[in-house]
Amino acid sequence: MKIISSRPGARLTGLVLVLFTVVAVLMVAGWFVARSEPARQWIAGELTTRLGIPVTVGECRIGWPYALVLRNVASEGFSAAGTPGFSAGEVRVGWCCTWRIDLRHAMVRTQQEASGIWQPQVFARLADMRQASAGDVVRLTAPLRDRFRLQIMDSSLVWLDAAGQEEAALRDIRFRMEPVRLPEARDATYYGLRIYAGYGGAFADVRDLEWAWLTLSDIEYVELVRTGRVEPETQVEQVEVVPAPVAPQGEVSHVE
Repeated sequence: MKIISSRPGARLTGLVLVLFTVVAVLMVAGWFVARSEPARQWIAGELTTRLGIPVTVGECRIGWPYALVLRNVASEGFSAAGTPGFSAGEVRVGWCCTWRIDLRHAMVRTQQEASGIWQPQVFARLADMRQASAGDVVRLTAPLRDRFRLQIMDSSLVWLDAAGQEEAALRDIRFRMEPVRLPEARDATYYGLRIYAGYGGAFADVRDLEWAWLTLSDIEYVELVRTGRVEPETQVEQVEVVPAPVAPQGEVSHVE
């Protein structure tokens, strides 16, 4: 009878090969499961439960490097102008040393009711961003910054009055939050914010705002850069542009 080597090195190699095979099988299975209709409905149901508002998901899949990708995510009725809620052309959630969330072509509309309460309530804290300071952004993201890297691209934030009319907005927002390591092994969080245009609130008539800062455990705000220009006040009719749905892969959108 032939005896296979029982050396610890051989056993460890065999264990690694088995684990690699199991992981590969799970990843392939996950690729197929994520694209299924039950998975899409389950994710929409989870988002509905956690956000407290009905949510639809147009498509879900696994993207590179093995991240969950959701397309055309929106709250119910958001396509109607003046309706509070949110939409996102793409939401990407993945793991790389820490959880990473990427949002693209997102829009949030919050509305203040006659009673003074902001809807949807899950976004009520964003109402304070009309008069935002760096400290407000730090405190708003405090529950996330130790667990997530967050990136938001080409997005908008709109405030509505009780009648559903815009009273303030930030357009073409790009935001990045990620942990960094400073000299002497000090941990910090980097914040980068870009706003193409805004009106109403703290960012009224601001154009091309570039703002970056660090937050440390004992120092809330260390400014790195803040530049921008202020446009002269003019009478401009505000027109809201809702991001168009993202076409599923393999399809091409034609505009006639």
